[in-house]
This record gives sequence, structure tokens and C-alpha cells, in this order.
Amino acid sequence: MNDIERFSRMYAFLQKLLARDELDEEVIRLLLKTYHAQKDKVSLIRQYVEYVKVLRKELGISPSEELVVLYSQIIFNLDRM
Repeated sequence: MNDIERFSRMYAFLQKLLARDELDEEVIRLLLKTYHAQKDKVSLIRQYVEYVKVLRKELGISPSEELVVLYSQIIFNLDRM
């Protein structure tokens, strides 16, 4: 199995998990890391922004500090590539 197939399977699996619980931060972390590994900045940003919107709408909260730091680090790393 090549990298593209692995990422496709990982993405499909994570999307199924997210469909069960769109507020699951661990799934979001894994998705962000998957997009980072693929150097897919557009999808990474879209996923993060969507998650932030859902959190605010459903719970009236912001993402955890850990997720914000992870997102910032990934964006910084992608910008340096």
C-alpha cells in the first residue's frame, strides 16, 4: 500500500468517526496531522475553521489551548516548506 492509499484510508476512517461525533477533538487532531503529512494546507484550514464554528454553535466555546497550539505549529511548519 502506498502513501496515497494510506492517507485515503486514514481520512475515510477519521471522517466516519467525525460523523459520529463532530465535537471529538482527538479526531480533529488526527485529521489536522493527516493533512499536515499530506502538506494539504487548504483542507487543514477548512477542517479547523469548521470545527471552531461547530464548537461555538453547539457549545458556545472555543477550541482547547492544546488544539490551538497544534494548529498554529502545523500552519507555521507548512508555511516554512
